[in-house]
Amino acid sequence: MNRISIKNLLNPASKRPRSPSLDDSDAAPSKRPSRALEHESGEMFDTVVSNVQNAIEVAIACTSSIPIVSQVLPPLQALVKRIAEARENTHEKRKVLIEIEDLVKSIQSIGNDVLSCASGLAETVQTTGSDSFSSGMDDIVATLKDLTLSINERPKRGPLGRVICSAQDSDFLATVRRRISAIRNDLEIQDRSGSRKIMIEIMRDTRIQTQLRQYKDDQKALETLHPANASYKSYLTEEKARLQQGTRSKILRDLTAWARSENEEGRVYVLHGPAGMGKSSIAHALCQQLADTHLGASFFFIRGQISDPYSLFSSLAYQLAHSIPELRHIVANAVRHSLLGGSSQRLKHQMKDLVEGPLRSVVAKLDRPILLVVDGIDECLDDENSIVSQMLQLLCELGSKQSSIRILLASRPEPHILSAFRSSDHLHVITWRDLHKEPDVDRDIHLFIESEFRKCKKAGRFALAEDSDALDALTRLSDGLFIYASTIVKFLSEHIHLAAERYKVLLESQGRLGSGKAYQKLDMLYTLILENAFRDVRDDGKHMSHVKDILDWLVLFDPVGIERDPPDAAFFETVGIPASKTLDSLDRLRSVLIVDGTITPSTPIRACHASFPQFLMDPARCTDPAFLVDPPSGHALIVISLLDLLARDDVDSLRDADGDMPPMWEYARHYWDKHLVQARYTPELGQSLRGFVETHLEDWLRLVEPWGASDWHKALMTNYCAKVRNWYEENGPDDGLVPMLDEILDRRVKEIAAEANQLPGTFDWNWGHIKAWVMDRYPREAEQASVSNSRTKHP
Repeated sequence: MNRISIKNLLNPASKRPRSPSLDDSDAAPSKRPSRALEHESGEMFDTVVSNVQNAIEVAIACTSSIPIVSQVLPPLQALVKRIAEARENTHEKRKVLIEIEDLVKSIQSIGNDVLSCASGLAETVQTTGSDSFSSGMDDIVATLKDLTLSINERPKRGPLGRVICSAQDSDFLATVRRRISAIRNDLEIQDRSGSRKIMIEIMRDTRIQTQLRQYKDDQKALETLHPANASYKSYLTEEKARLQQGTRSKILRDLTAWARSENEEGRVYVLHGPAGMGKSSIAHALCQQLADTHLGASFFFIRGQISDPYSLFSSLAYQLAHSIPELRHIVANAVRHSLLGGSSQRLKHQMKDLVEGPLRSVVAKLDRPILLVVDGIDECLDDENSIVSQMLQLLCELGSKQSSIRILLASRPEPHILSAFRSSDHLHVITWRDLHKEPDVDRDIHLFIESEFRKCKKAGRFALAEDSDALDALTRLSDGLFIYASTIVKFLSEHIHLAAERYKVLLESQGRLGSGKAYQKLDMLYTLILENAFRDVRDDGKHMSHVKDILDWLVLFDPVGIERDPPDAAFFETVGIPASKTLDSLDRLRSVLIVDGTITPSTPIRACHASFPQFLMDPARCTDPAFLVDPPSGHALIVISLLDLLARDDVDSLRDADGDMPPMWEYARHYWDKHLVQARYTPELGQSLRGFVETHLEDWLRLVEPWGASDWHKALMTNYCAKVRNWYEENGPDDGLVPMLDEILDRRVKEIAAEANQLPGTFDWNWGHIKAWVMDRYPREAEQASVSNSRTKHP
């Protein structure tokens, strides 16, 4: 049997086998008997019917996602079936069927164009098209149904009736054929008038809307990762972005070649060296260099600001979803699935579910290695479970399992960090690079100082710019330490007219130490900068008290877990430090802070390098008590100011014109307890704590705004409060505050236990945060709530 191929049906312009028609038999009259002719004619008719039915079935399948088009085909199918059932007037019926076949071709042509436009559409598009086109298609459907009904209503006749009424039937079928032809002509006229184009535009718009909807849904899921602002693009890493062009060129070339290489050995590159060697600047420069080609994600730990290891893998996953288009939807789905297990997961599950799994699913599609950069591991906050070691083990495991991944890890060579690497089961994938042994470091430091001095010269007369001996001397003083070179340049250039005088003092104080004393020189440099900065106010006790408060905040400010900018003058003013004193201190400490241009009340206070806060906290290094930061005492001063703020009853007076509370309030309600448990007890601290406990502690525990934070879990707060209670029992006097805290805690835990028993689904994984307290004090309630919770999670 002669059948039309699907290829020809999908491509109406293709040349296809011609369907048998009456003209074929008329062109070559047969000499055979009439019975043979009758039999052959029936077979040819069956072939035509079969061809048309096949064409309609293919068209239905191909246009199923376009209801406005496909709705015409079932009535056509019914019409063909009815015509096939009648055996009279085969000649005219064949002509009708061929006309129907041509109509199917026109419909298929429209469908092909729409589908080619809408390729990649992930779901069936239910669209009505333009009003005129939709109305026209409705008319076609109505006409076809009417034709089918009229054939059904034709009277059945015996042999004599068939002979008498043959001419009438022939006229009727000719009318059907003309109406089918008219339908096809009308359809083509609508097509030429732009109706098809309108429908295609609607399909395209629908596809775009579908993609936008998926993009928004995916972004909503990705935002639940709460990524840290720790990429190389973050303003917090601004100081790390200042690698002088031309310096560290060899190591950058080596790292670039490694990151691009298809060689699967050494997928994890450990760049280590003492503080101030430029590790972060090198890592940052590599990120910038490969940002548009190989960089998948970057994370820069910063002590006191970005130091939570639990934020690493979720942040890497977030960045990967945005840097690699193929990963976006996959990571979003992984996030949705992982959230079923709770919003906080162990590092191992974070790595496997959010990073390793999604990368594995697209590895075959990647045409290049993907680079992950993690810097400042020594600035990452460790805990009693050696979480930093776990994090490093997982990073090495990721590098071992994913052949398309390159991981750069930059850190100081701290013993616990090196031990974690060397005890890894994946030691074979690690390549080591010790910056302390790089041969060109002095040349790079000389180039850096020379370049900075040229910038100073452009700003005005700068005597040291043309002094080659000064360049050589400062390079020797730096002794391979980039942070020293950077700090002395700032110190000498912040007041260009005093540069020569400061240079002379610097040589006199440090030149005698010789080489191999780099960190001792750095300590002496920090001491010199502090003494020089506040020499004229050293006898002003009140002024120096504010300076000390600012240094305490600089060292101990610790916004782990919330997105919080470093403190500024407005921040400190809320707790009684005048903005004028903050701005003055910022200006005096430009050499060791990140300060560009004019200082304003919104200029944040950030150290240029982690070595400066570390210097301030070490009494063996910072020997001047006016600047030494004693952490227990500093935490006490900070928490007093926070508790006094939270204990206020006129909190609404703190709101700005938009009704928002000041940044210090947000910090206070998140961090008062964390500062308190690290503080040294003083009577002033005990008084401030009692004031808060008696006024608003229960509001804080119950998450009553503005004391409580809506993003916390009520169960978690009891755990924090328990730590405060235990700290006071150990460090405070026996003045009745511990029993008061016990009473508040017991009351709150009872409430939570009862609520967890009634609505266990609202507690899910967070039940563990209060389980210890409930088990100790209310074992029956704990058992009931745990059972109910288990049933909810595992029906």
